This record gives sequence, structure tokens and C-alpha cells, in this order.
Amino acid sequence: MNEKFYEQLVKGKTDMKKITLIIAALVVVVFAVLLFVPPSFSLLIVIVLLGLAYYFVYPKMRVEYEYLIVNSEFSIDAIYNQAKRKEVFKVDLKELEKMVPAGTPAINNLQAAKTIDAQGYGENLKVYCLVLSQNAQRTKVLITPDEKMLKEMKMWLGVRYSEN
Repeated sequence: MNEKFYEQLVKGKTDMKKITLIIAALVVVVFAVLLFVPPSFSLLIVIVLLGLAYYFVYPKMRVEYEYLIVNSEFSIDAIYNQAKRKEVFKVDLKELEKMVPAGTPAINNLQAAKTIDAQGYGENLKVYCLVLSQNAQRTKVLITPDEKMLKEMKMWLGVRYSEN
């Protein structure tokens, strides 16, 4: 059996808005506990809240995305803190409507019900947008493939790949 297989790991962006919002909410709750709860219980509650924040927030701070092509199937997994893995997106490349570089006029006016941002960050990375329509719902997926991943995807996409 001759299977095509290629994987790529990209360092993802940390969602600082979400983390800042969670930390701000935690600070407000800690101050409320310190003001309204008797001192004997407040320290215990604060320690429990900080423990919960560490358990739920810290693992989400560092994220990497793994792009994987097996034959014509493309999948994206998010790897949190190099410990937890979660499947973000999976599709057969034959079902994609099109793939274009992000920021091109063809994609700027495209309305999508759902956008999945699985792009890496760093210098000299080119962001591409995958467009998929399923069950009358359009999905846009933002990725940053390397040259070999791009070559593999172009092979399956054919004319549905465009540079503009």
C-alpha cells in the first residue's frame, strides 16, 4: 500500500485577549472574596481559585498546531502546553471548495459562518485560507503551511488552488 503522509508543526498564537479577560475576572473575584468573606475562609477560597485558574488557564497559554495529510485527508490538531491534544479540523481535500492566500480579493468578500484560526506566527509565514461548504454552512480555515505541505495540498486540490 502506498500512502501519502506529511505532518507539520507550527507554533500558534497565544490568545492574549482571552487570557487577560480570565485573569481580570479572577482578580475581581479574589478581591470580592477578600472583602465579603470572613478572613478564616478567604485564604482557602483564594488558594482554590488560583489553583483552578492554573489548571484551566495555564495549559491554554502555549499552543502549537499540527497539520497532517494522510492520502487526501487533511487534519489540524491543537497541542496545548506540549501535553494535551485536541482535534480542531478534519476534511478530505477533495471536498474543499478552494484554497487561496489570505488577504486576496477573492477571500476578503467571502462570508463564512465559521472561521477557524489555526495559523502559526513568526516571520516570513504566508497565511492561506481553506474554504469548505458543508450542509449549507461555509467554513474558513486559516493555516500557514510550509512549501512541502503546500505542494502536497496543491496535488489534491488542482484547479481549486489559486494564488489570487
